[in-house]
Amino acid sequence: PHPGRLRGRLLGGGVLVVLALGIFWMPGSMIRQTAAALPASTRSEIGRMALGDLSRVSGAMCSGPMGNQALLALSNRLFGANGPQLVVMRDGGVNALHLPGHIIALNRALFETQDGPEAAAGFAIAEAMRAGASDPLVPLLRHAGLRATFGLLTTGTISAEPIAGYAETLLRSTPDVVGDDALLAQFEAAGVPSAPYAYALDPSGETVLSLIEADPFSGRTPTPILADGDWIGLQNICSE
Repeated sequence: PHPGRLRGRLLGGGVLVVLALGIFWMPGSMIRQTAAALPASTRSEIGRMALGDLSRVSGAMCSGPMGNQALLALSNRLFGANGPQLVVMRDGGVNALHLPGHIIALNRALFETQDGPEAAAGFAIAEAMRAGASDPLVPLLRHAGLRATFGLLTTGTISAEPIAGYAETLLRSTPDVVGDDALLAQFEAAGVPSAPYAYALDPSGETVLSLIEADPFSGRTPTPILADGDWIGLQNICSE
């Protein structure tokens, strides 16, 4: 009795479906596609810009000849010759975080308040696992927005302006959970005891009991993580 009504409803429903896909699915898809398509050099450049934004909040990264050499030695010891770049935050309120471009930032307190490098090594391992499980470029591009992401996809470049403010977002975010079993396996493979990392997370030990009780090096001594001179360099990197 009403010719064209069904056709109109179907057409309207189809338009709504297309709009919904454009609003909810396409942005995420474009961000993931852009992140996957970027070469290592571009990811490194974006990582340096993100590190610059983090320095705006946490202060300039601690640096010095002895400390930088020790950071390189720590990365090589934990991850091999192609490991992430380790940097030291002056402040920031978190123990560790990771950025695009294979960058891991560690809080200076991990060196200045600990008796050895084991806790810092543990946080570096945990952050490397998080970076490997979920591309750190994706949340940064979400922060940068669709216009900047589309420009990056089409031109291969992005300015520092849309990245500005990402540090605050990152510092407020809750770190992804790393399973204890996977973490313990990585600690054992790297030759790092897990108990110092666990106590740095929770001094009471109550919430990290499994990492303490299942420490792969409980009762035995692993290969030293750093030479004494390198450890001293890290303890003093923020005063160099």
